[in-house]
Parts: sequence; structure tokens; C-alpha cells
Amino acid sequence: MAELSSKALANFTAATSALILTESLRLIRNYRYYNNICEDSVTRKELIKKVRNVRKLAFTLENLMNKDEPEEAPFFVSVAGCINDLLEDIHRKILFYDADLIVEIIPIIDQQRKYWEDFSEPEFYDAKLLRELDHSVPEALYTIEKNLIGLPSFARV
Repeated sequence: MAELSSKALANFTAATSALILTESLRLIRNYRYYNNICEDSVTRKELIKKVRNVRKLAFTLENLMNKDEPEEAPFFVSVAGCINDLLEDIHRKILFYDADLIVEIIPIIDQQRKYWEDFSEPEFYDAKLLRELDHSVPEALYTIEKNLIGLPSFARV
């Protein structure tokens, strides 16, 4: 039986813990959403904070992928999963606003959601992802944030 080095074992343990946390947060969010336990309002500030978190995570993923250390690879899926979940949450919550206020933002969010939905596929983590993280992802997130700033401070169901 093969033995893992202590560094590889530590990285594997950390990656496993990160994946468990990511999935736990997703389950909590979905439970609240589907059981109507979630709030009946959303704030512009909350949405902007989520978009900024996506930007930070995208930057983190780009930095991890630019390292030539294979032990960082298990973290790719965890970080990309968080990005995907945040985009899903942003999409759900922006729907609290009137349609005429979000008509320009929704296609951009949907485009990002469509791109990130394949985060669990191994071929997702290639040179194309690095190009996207360097160019179109930051541009799209900046555009989303800029449009969110123009929304009213809160919306209710």
C-alpha cells in the first residue's frame, strides 16, 4: 500500500475539509431556500458583498492554478464550487427586484452561472479557465457589481 507524505496528507485533509464545508453551506442554503425559511427581503449591500466575494475567490483560484504545485489541485474544485454557489445565490436574490431593474444584469449572471456549473468536471481546469479568470470573469463581475450599485437599497418579495 502506498504511503502519503506528511505534506500530501495535510493537503488532502485540508482539501477534504474544505469540500465538506462547501457542501454543508450549500445544503444549509438550499434547505432554507426550499423550505421558505429564508428572509423575505434582500439588500443591495448584501448582493454587492456576494459579488465581491466571487471576485476574491476567482482571484484565489487563478493564483492557485498559476502555481506549478500539483498538491494545490484539490482546492480548485472547492474554490470553484464556492464561486458557483455564490452566483446561484446572487441569481436567486436579485429576482426580488422588479424585472425592469434587473433586465440588463440577469443575462450576465446567467452567463457566469452557465460557465461555472461545470466546476466538478476535471477538464474544466485547463488553460481556457485561466484565460477566463484573467479576462472575461473579472470584467463580467465588475459589470454585475456596477449594475447592482444602481439598484434600490432593498427589495421585498
